[in-house]
Amino acid sequence: MNPPPHPLIEPVIPLLPENPDPWAAATWEGAELATLRAAARLSFTEKVAWLEDAHRLHLQFQQARREQGVPTLYPDGHIES
Repeated sequence: MNPPPHPLIEPVIPLLPENPDPWAAATWEGAELATLRAAARLSFTEKVAWLEDAHRLHLQFQQARREQGVPTLYPDGHIES
């Protein structure tokens, strides 16, 4: 059973495609749409938990780069060693 449609997302990204194709998520666009559909199904609490986990993973990768001496290149162009 699908959750009620989100007013901002549902018109653009239907939660279930009309013709579910098992290979639909095998392209870049299909994978992106599948990810957006999955995110649209999450509750606010689940989204916050996901963000906290993603931030924790980011901090672990950042610490591992520092320990190994790998420089970090930031989007603005500066490099941190």
